[in-house]
Amino acid sequence: MSNTIVVIFLVLILGLVGVFYYYPPLQVALVEPVACTTEAKICPDGSSVGRSGPSCEFAECPVVVVKEEGKTALNQKIFNNGIFVTPLEVTADSRCPSDVTCVWAGEISLKTRLEKGTTTADVVFKLQSAVVFEGYTVTLTDVVPENNSKTPFDKADYRFTFNVTPLAQPIVGSISGQVTLSPICPVERVPQEPQCSPKPYATAIEIKEVGESAVIKTVQSDNMGTFKTDLPVGTYVLHALTVNNAPMPSCAPVNVTVKSGQVSTQDISCDTGIR
Repeated sequence: MSNTIVVIFLVLILGLVGVFYYYPPLQVALVEPVACTTEAKICPDGSSVGRSGPSCEFAECPVVVVKEEGKTALNQKIFNNGIFVTPLEVTADSRCPSDVTCVWAGEISLKTRLEKGTTTADVVFKLQSAVVFEGYTVTLTDVVPENNSKTPFDKADYRFTFNVTPLAQPIVGSISGQVTLSPICPVERVPQEPQCSPKPYATAIEIKEVGESAVIKTVQSDNMGTFKTDLPVGTYVLHALTVNNAPMPSCAPVNVTVKSGQVSTQDISCDTGIR
């Protein structure tokens, strides 16, 4: 009897050895796990995945639905006028239910991710609120469904509408003119003698908005006294300065109005004090 047990035991041992030898997957399972490197792959949605598995392959990137429109759901990325917009989380929704009369309309707070190129910002939108991002104005214009006291809805039912518009560029025009010195001669005759004609004056010109004290720009007139510069549409004060703040010549400030796409001409005359 004991011999039979020994024979059975040997047969089992040999059988296990054979299975291990002839069945490679079992050999792989008994090998110590492989330590993968910690490098990461950047996915199209901006997230990253690492290496895993016996072959240390990169994991699959998450599938992100990117739509080119204004309406989206939570965690659904859209491409709207050059900006990627992804609503992440409704952090508060106190909107008045449509079937209830409220003294306060309430509000909704929506955490949203904005992306353009390598720049990313997580911001909180209120309904009809606007955020300036990378040269664009992003506005949350609509949220559905409405709240209803009798018919609750799931967060997956939310739909958000965004409006993305480029920031308006300031409308500009130009001003040009000449700074001159006069009188040049103690006695001026009519008609004026050529040597007594006003002379060009090279100097700095401070530009301020009418009614404001801050200098918004300083330009330089050249050796012919001429100057030219671009400015947003508006009305400005031009003040030609004297060299080293000398009392003479005296240059009175002049006003000029800048119009869109036009060149406004305004000369500046400085008094030499010669009499």
